[in-house]
Amino acid sequence: MEVAYELTALVAFKLIVYTFGALVYLFLMVLILGNRRLRRLEWLLFWLVSGLFMWNSGNLLALNVGLFYGVGPALLSRAARLIPLLGLVLVAPLLVQVHLNYLEQFSPVSPVATLLSRIFYVP
Repeated sequence: MEVAYELTALVAFKLIVYTFGALVYLFLMVLILGNRRLRRLEWLLFWLVSGLFMWNSGNLLALNVGLFYGVGPALLSRAARLIPLLGLVLVAPLLVQVHLNYLEQFSPVSPVATLLSRIFYVP
């Protein structure tokens, strides 16, 4: 991710998008956890939404660190880059797993599809 040192129109747009993205996914996480007995699909959706929340909130943190400090403290800069990376790594396998789990409600999943879904867990 590119670090911003001054507030331009593009950086302001990114700040707005990442802020609303983080708020929307935080709201969805609260809605999912508000249910009483969560089944497997709801737990998978919760972790998928939390990965997307990590992506938006980490990028928002990185932009704010760049705007506030310019070149921030090393620990803070690393954390601001690690959070969206972890969210990005979580999203791809969870998206496939959510789709397969939803598909299992209607028809049995073939062993080939199960094998292909396991490939997404390699990263």
